[in-house]
Amino acid sequence: ALFILNKLECVPVDVHVYNIVKRCCPDEFEESKTLTLKLHEKVQTYFTTNWGDAAGWAHCVLFAAELPQFKVVERSPKKRKRSSTTKTSTTAVPQKKKMKK
Repeated sequence: ALFILNKLECVPVDVHVYNIVKRCCPDEFEESKTLTLKLHEKVQTYFTTNWGDAAGWAHCVLFAAELPQFKVVERSPKKRKRSSTTKTSTTAVPQKKKMKK
C-alpha cells in the first residue's frame, strides 16, 4: 500500500521486521520483548541510513526472504550411478486439433 502512495522510503515496523534486523545486526539491537517507540525509531533509522529512499524496498526484500516459500533449501548433490542401459524417456506433447471451416 505504501508503494501505491509513492512512499518508497517508509518501512512498516513490527515484531517480524525487528527480528530480521536483530538477526542482521545483533550488536546494534538488544533483546527486547516489546517493540517500544524508541526501538521502533531505531529500526526505522537503520533502514533509512542503509538504504535511503529505497528503505521500503529493502524492507520488502528482507521480509519476503523470511517467508517459507522463498527460503532457499540447500541440498547436497547426490551422486548417482548411471548404467549404460538406462533409457531416457520422452513425453509426447499433444498437438492442437485443426478447426474445420
